Amino acid sequence: MLIEERRQYVLSLIKTHGRVLVDDLSRSLHLSKITIRKDLDHLEARERVTRTHGGALSRTGGALFDPTIQHKKELHHQEKVNIAKAAVGLVSEGQCVILDSGTTTTEIARQLLSFRRLTVIPQHRRGACPQQLRYHPDRWDATPQLAFGGRPARGGSAQGDPR
Repeated sequence: MLIEERRQYVLSLIKTHGRVLVDDLSRSLHLSKITIRKDLDHLEARERVTRTHGGALSRTGGALFDPTIQHKKELHHQEKVNIAKAAVGLVSEGQCVILDSGTTTTEIARQLLSFRRLTVIPQHRRGACPQQLRYHPDRWDATPQLAFGGRPARGGSAQGDPR
């Protein structure tokens, strides 16, 4: 087997199983562990795998894969818009809404800006939802935005505004 064929074989195993182990590859391919480690290091240098102690993992799936926020926002965008419309349809003026974090929730926050009287409690004061919910005097003349630990100060994400 040629070097490139072997590396492609390793990638196919990782794609199928999510990981490979140096010991298993060494036994099944009848190669030294040093050769296998060099192959895995080569694949990691080209950002094809994530090297671990004793093996390698897939870079595009599993627990290590964390797509960027921008990618998450774009992924299934229309579905998120539809979910947000349905959720916001359940909200009435004067109610209190607690928002979790996430890109779908960010879309909900964006659509909540149509309300004039609403108490909003975002899960995280520095996340995307508070950025969407920044105080809008032209829209939210009487809308408090609360956070666990106090009100965020106007114009920023600091806690402790006494109003």
